[in-house]
Parts: sequence; structure tokens; C-alpha cells
Amino acid sequence: AERAFFVKTLKGLRQSEWRADTLCAGWDVEDLAAHLIVRERGNIPARAGIVVPFLHHKHDAAITKTKRIGHEKMIAQLEKPPAWVKRLPFNVIEFYVHNEDLLRGKLGRSRVISDELEAALAELVPQLARFAFRRVSDGFRLVI
Repeated sequence: AERAFFVKTLKGLRQSEWRADTLCAGWDVEDLAAHLIVRERGNIPARAGIVVPFLHHKHDAAITKTKRIGHEKMIAQLEKPPAWVKRLPFNVIEFYVHNEDLLRGKLGRSRVISDELEAALAELVPQLARFAFRRVSDGFRLVI
């Protein structure tokens, strides 16, 4: 549902709105959409560049290349993710966060999330927190 919402939002944008800043510092709507495509379809160094500092330039180059395919093809790729992506539970969080980045940026839009989405996010947050804080010392306690 979050992917579908992202795609629906992109389909409803005027050409000029693709250049609107998002909450991802330095990225406009087009950059954000390209990032999601690279995350799912990019080569391994480009995908790794999302989190590995010395490979950031690979991710950035892949975003630039992806933007050249045009908005219609970008939307088509986001509509139909690769099979392996459909099995990732964290995609709910990824698309939720990026929907909010998109809406709350210069587009200045908002939405009301469903009880179902809120429950799905609440279920995933502890798993994400364990992953995010895996290197923190044993004396650290996170209360959600």
C-alpha cells in the first residue's frame, strides 16, 4: 500500500513538482524516486553505496543515470518491483518514511495513515531498532 501511495503521488505531480525539495537534504522528488529504483534495481556497488561511505559516489552516479530514463519509466519501475523486494518487510518502513519525505517537503502535503499501517509500523519498529542499535553497548536501553 505504501508503494502504491508513492506511485500514485508521483503520477499526480505536475512536471515542475518533480523538482520540489523533499525532507531528504539535497534531494528533490526526482532524486528520491531514483534512489528507490537504485535501491531495488541498481548494481551491488550502487545499492551498497546507500550505507557504505566509500561507495556513496556509486549510489549518486546511479541516481543521476536513473533520472535520465524519464518520469514515466521511473514510475513503471516503481510500480513493479523485482520479486526479491516483495519479501522484505522493511519496505513498509522504507516507503512510509519516503512518502513522508515527499509529502512534507516543498510539496507541503499531508495524509492520515490507516490503523492498519500504524499497526504494521509498530510491529516493525522493534526489529528495526534492534538492527539499528546492534553495535551499541549492552548497558544501553531503548524504550519505545
